Order: sequence, then structure tokens, then C-alpha cells
Amino acid sequence: MARVKYAKTKRKTTIEHFTSFLQELDAECPDHGGVIVSGHACTQWVNMYADRAWPGEGIRATSGKDLDLLIKPSVISDYFADREEYEPSYIYVKDMLFLLARRIFLRSAITPMAPQFIVRCGQVKVWSSKGGGAAYVDFFVHPFGWFPKYLRDRAVKLDIEGVEVSFMNPVHCLWNFILAAAVLNQRKGDQVKRFRKDHRRVKLLIPIIKHYLADLKEGKFKDSAKHLKWSMEDMRRIRKHKLTPKIEHEVEMKIEEALPEGMTL
Repeated sequence: MARVKYAKTKRKTTIEHFTSFLQELDAECPDHGGVIVSGHACTQWVNMYADRAWPGEGIRATSGKDLDLLIKPSVISDYFADREEYEPSYIYVKDMLFLLARRIFLRSAITPMAPQFIVRCGQVKVWSSKGGGAAYVDFFVHPFGWFPKYLRDRAVKLDIEGVEVSFMNPVHCLWNFILAAAVLNQRKGDQVKRFRKDHRRVKLLIPIIKHYLADLKEGKFKDSAKHLKWSMEDMRRIRKHKLTPKIEHEVEMKIEEALPEGMTL
């Protein structure tokens, strides 16, 4: 059998490309606590609610590439560190130097993952569940080994082709991409309006959250009442943050547009 290390890597993926890997992870380490964050989480929520948010328009989220997985550091060290397909955590050092440079020399916000302050800690190459090559899973951890309970508690479990997968909820996705749109790759002195993929994701997530909150209100998810309370608390935090008005202006939308009728911040 061909070794995954030398397999061709797919340029575009969806969560369905990773179900075999996630199923294997569940079997080998049942308490891994992994949560899908960032791009693939956003894509999942957008595609899940697209027909309700934009009926008849055929709108879908753009495919991602690497799967971003927040996971316990011990899982990486115990189950992946000595595998051939694992690419070591020099990425962690690279990211930390980048973040420190931004903070010390550019006086900029540290990271789009600021609510959880998580960084990459290596990646593993896995076979695509849909065939046609391999794909990368990027491991994310807290830099000091703490595993953010705040994000895990608010994650939502969905069934993906028979595999139970935890996703960053859409409100946290919105928060993540507001920060990313505001602070990533922004050159000092730019006068022109910059519109990046992160801005597009913010525009997509605002109407999606409206339907997500409505479903929570109607009790369509496990522990809906608890998640509704948490989501509204997080929406209020987003509203108060100094970067929110900047991105609202750039995308020409208000986060209040994410609220179902009768809900207010």
C-alpha cells in the first residue's frame, strides 16, 4: 500500500474528506476532545443553512484546504509525534515568532484566534475519505498546554456521514473571522478598502447565525437553551469589541442582522 507521506495533497477539501481520520481518532483516543475550528467549521455552517438563508440562490461556502483541529496537546505527543506522516511542531515556533513580532514591532493585535489564543502545533497528512489523494490536518493547541474549556463547551456536535464531529459554533466562527479580517495581513498605511476571504466569511455568517439562533430558540439542538444563552452572551461581547465597527463598515452589515425577530443585544 502506498505511504500517505508521499501521496499527492488535495488543494480543496470539505469535512467529508476527513471522516475516516476522525473516526480513527475516536477509536484510538476516545477522549481527544477535538473541535473543528476556523475555515471548515465556517463552511459546514454556511452549507448547512444556505438554502434557508438564501433560498434558490445556490450560494455555498468556498472549500478549504487543511482541516484545523483544536485538540489536547497530550493527544499529539502520545498518538502522533512519532508517526512518519506527522510534520513536527516547528510550525509552533514559527507562529509564536510571527505573533510576537506583530505584537512587539508592529504593535498590532496578536492573533485572530485571540478568544482562545491557540496556535498551530504541527500537522499530519491523512488519506482522503473520498479518495483521490491525501489531505492535511493542522493541530491547534493553547501555547501553554491548557485546553480551552470555553470553546469546547460551546462547540456543537453534528453527524457527518455517521461520524459525530464537534464544530466551533457559528457565533465563535463570526468572532474568529471578524478578528482575522481586522488584523491578518493588513499592511500599515493602506488607504484602500481591503476585502479578503475573511470579510466574505463574515458576510456569509451573519445571516447564517440568524437561523442558528432561531433553531436554538426552538430547541432543535441538544442543550439548546444553554447554547442560546451562551451565544447571546458571545454576541454581546462581539458587539462591544473595538474591531467590530471597523469590519461592519467594510462588509456593510451590522451584527444585529444576525438576530432573529424579537431578540436584541
